[in-house]
Amino acid sequence: MLAYYVEWHMRQALAPLLYAEENLLEVRVDCDPVTKAVPTSKALQKKETKERDIRDFK
Repeated sequence: MLAYYVEWHMRQALAPLLYAEENLLEVRVDCDPVTKAVPTSKALQKKETKERDIRDFK
């Protein structure tokens, strides 16, 4: 129980530094899990050229 209490206080204290969705409930309502994911520009570039960057392996 103490661990949960400490975790809650740490999340509250570090909220400006951590990435945490502030309006999580609103985002979940607007989010549609059925829609297709949109690939990033880097993913599209890889698909078009069919080449990988050597930095992808490190």
